[in-house]
Amino acid sequence: TVAATVAPTSFPSTTVALTLPPAVAYTDTAGPAVPNQTDPIDAAWVSTSGALTGVADGTYWASAAGVGQGKQTFITFRFVQAFFGDACTKHFAGVENSCDNDLGTQEDPHGTMAMIVGTAKVTVADAATQKSYLIDGSELARLLAGKTPNAAAPADYTYVPFSFLVKVGGGQIVSAEQVWTP
Repeated sequence: TVAATVAPTSFPSTTVALTLPPAVAYTDTAGPAVPNQTDPIDAAWVSTSGALTGVADGTYWASAAGVGQGKQTFITFRFVQAFFGDACTKHFAGVENSCDNDLGTQEDPHGTMAMIVGTAKVTVADAATQKSYLIDGSELARLLAGKTPNAAAPADYTYVPFSFLVKVGGGQIVSAEQVWTP
């Protein structure tokens, strides 16, 4: 059992004790295909609490913002729009240092969305090797709560809070694939 603070979301914001089952093995997998840019966040989706509602199907750039447990364990992601390579340079033309390492983010509008653990594909990126590993949502929740990786993790693997490409389908997060970034 670990304590975690829940980021603003449509779920109540509180500190809770998490009881999570052991996670599945870390399985080598291909890293996510990074697009030229992620889908934009529509300001109309952002509620007064900061939670996103009515999110269109698409691929979004997100950081893991918190973990909590109500009726179900959930992970909260903070969505922004990201631009990569030439699309970044074009979008932020004239704005100095906007595309460091060929990545820039449009911070507004932004908002949070919860992913129910066990309902989505989840991967993490290894900072040392740049490999991607398929895990389950309960393992990501454990990592976000400050726990060490489970015994199935590769030797010397340490969780690093790289951002995720998050895919939304039917109003729900269907995958959260962490992207190694320099």
